[in-house]
Amino acid sequence: DPGGAVGYDKVLHLGYERWPQNLLPVEIYLQETGQWGRALPGLELDTPWITVVPLMGPGDPTPRRVVVGFSDEWFELKYGITQLVKGCTQDGSYSTKSYWRILIPPGSRWAQEGMSTSYGKTDDWLRAADWIRQTQLFLGCLSSQWVLANALGVPTVIMEPSEARHNPIFFYDHPRNHLVLGNDGKPTFDARVVIEAVKAKLGG
Repeated sequence: DPGGAVGYDKVLHLGYERWPQNLLPVEIYLQETGQWGRALPGLELDTPWITVVPLMGPGDPTPRRVVVGFSDEWFELKYGITQLVKGCTQDGSYSTKSYWRILIPPGSRWAQEGMSTSYGKTDDWLRAADWIRQTQLFLGCLSSQWVLANALGVPTVIMEPSEARHNPIFFYDHPRNHLVLGNDGKPTFDARVVIEAVKAKLGG
């Protein structure tokens, strides 16, 4: 919005208006360098690039080993995978709710259909980031919550049903990110494969 530039010396737009030609962080970096008019500090994607002031107080729930964050696309599939994975990774020392935190955006199908909001209704980005910051593993799709997990340096297991989103431009190939694939190298909906990936990231 050009009107929003009033009172500022310069406004930089972080969105993109074309099909990206580079890995998304690189695309935005090059775009911002052009807008700024001079070189910016180099990208350090191996290092977490945001921090979060802890929001949890003494009365808040304790951190969870796994935080789940899916978009509404392919909702039924993602809901089913979540239930199957929850059932198989729970062990005797963890009750379901102490092991898992499912991030539920307001108005999403996760909030409206069959998922208790006590699992983790999240009405702002700072609280979502605080939950992700404290966990051992983020499980989700290639959504904005996955980007947040990468920004915080948290290991991830990604079950992304949309093959188009597997384009290398949208996926950050890094040891902390595990993209679940079938033997054919394409997206798989097999919960057993997701379960094995989660267990491996949690150390068995």
